[in-house]
This record gives sequence, C-alpha cells and structure tokens, in this order.
Amino acid sequence: MAIGTKAPSGVDALKFSKNIAPGYTIQSIGADVIPKEWNVVYDPSKPTNRANKTAYVANETFTTLIDFYMASPNIKIMDVRTVDLGFANSDHQPVYLKVKLK
Repeated sequence: MAIGTKAPSGVDALKFSKNIAPGYTIQSIGADVIPKEWNVVYDPSKPTNRANKTAYVANETFTTLIDFYMASPNIKIMDVRTVDLGFANSDHQPVYLKVKLK
C-alpha cells in the first residue's frame, strides 16, 4: 500500500533525501486549490516529515517537507520555522508560526 501525501507547490521532495522511501508518494498541492490572495508559508531549510516504517536514523531515514500553513490575506507572516527535534516524538517536526492580524 502506498502512502500518499501533499507538499507545497515548488517544494523539492528529494531536497533532504536522495531516494523516496518505498511505498511513499509525494504530490504538490495544485495552484487551483489555494485562493490567489492566500499565502503558502513554510520553512524550506529543514524537513518536517520522515518515513516511519522503521526507527529514525539521522542521515539515513527518508525525510521531506510536507508541513505548511495557508494564510489568508488578512494575516501578516512574522516568522515561520521548523523546530528540529530529530523526530523524537513523531514522524513530523513541529512548525512554529508567528502572525500578526492586518
């Protein structure tokens, strides 16, 4: 069974790992899904998801970026960053978002 997930448009699924884990598929969210005035925000510097069929091993386990926020036009993004916990508690890393209402 393949596990499918969605990533923000333009994100390179293989930025953090050379090969996608067996049975794991990644697709970009289509531009037609997100209203034109909205912003998609994420931290491109760190992976947010890992393959979870085995225990996490740094620099070996497949990792990628799939966690992001969609912000409406009345929200100003102040900061967005992935909190690197080494996947200690989950197959996802937390993503911090600080906003200001316009």
